[in-house]
Amino acid sequence: MRKLFVLFALIIVLAFSAFVPMAAAQTAPTESTGCTSTDGLFLSGLGPYTFGPSDFLAGERITLTLAGPDTSSFTVTVNGAANGGTLVPPTSFEFNVPSDGSYTIVVTVTNGTSGNSASAECLAADEVPTFAPGTICHIPPGNPNAAHTITVGVPAVQAHLGHGDTEGPCPDGVDTRYDNPEIGITIFIIFATGEIQVYGNCDDEGDCEEVTNVPITLVIDFTVIVVDGSFVPVEEGDEDENDYELPDSAPEDGLTVVIFYLHPDPNDSSVGVFQINIFQDGVLVDDSVLLFIMTDGTIILWTSHNIWDEQLQESLEEDD
Repeated sequence: MRKLFVLFALIIVLAFSAFVPMAAAQTAPTESTGCTSTDGLFLSGLGPYTFGPSDFLAGERITLTLAGPDTSSFTVTVNGAANGGTLVPPTSFEFNVPSDGSYTIVVTVTNGTSGNSASAECLAADEVPTFAPGTICHIPPGNPNAAHTITVGVPAVQAHLGHGDTEGPCPDGVDTRYDNPEIGITIFIIFATGEIQVYGNCDDEGDCEEVTNVPITLVIDFTVIVVDGSFVPVEEGDEDENDYELPDSAPEDGLTVVIFYLHPDPNDSSVGVFQINIFQDGVLVDDSVLLFIMTDGTIILWTSHNIWDEQLQESLEEDD
């Protein structure tokens, strides 16, 4: 009887132990403790700024937003090795973690002031955009018409980002750029950085001058009109009826860009419809471009007034 009891107990133990590994098994973490602790860090002043040492997982991406007066510059090292060259603010620095391990990122500031700063964002590997390393949208200075996707060596990416290029492929043609050769303007939407860039005085060779560069997140304040990057309050009582003319405070000489809030998207009240007006010497010369932007600054669509005719036509076809 005793032997039977021992045998029975042994069977129970073996059966239980067979399940222990399964119960103890855990899914590999998708985000490191280093990524969690680094994300959201903000350092300011004369520097240097040190992020780490911290343990990261392969594939994670650390992005530093570097700000301050353009008389200063930043140098970044990762584990003591130079990475990205000399960066002039405002700009960003990205480091893709090549393998699991400990990393220390140090940012030194030349000619720094109390106005310099570095803020960090860390993405888990499964949140990092999927495109080949070194893929960028190259935007030749003053010539957005010539923007095109190129692949460069990973060490060269930071230098390109420093002068206005964006990481990842360029968005598809008509979804990123509007040209009006008759008046020599180009409107360029950069989805990766959420900016509206307007170039004017374009010549036959496509060389242009930047007129304004406005962050999308600043445009979505419905109580103001954006005039060449400056903000003009909407007159009280005119919130729903704007004449979309050049505000009295705007200069009447040269090219002026005015961005108006029109109304909510008829199909989604969380999306606002905006119109970009171009004035030449005080005269409206183009109002073709419409932007559909969520209240958090996400660009849903950018198009022309033809969209209303297209939607009407689609509706008629559905009714048939």
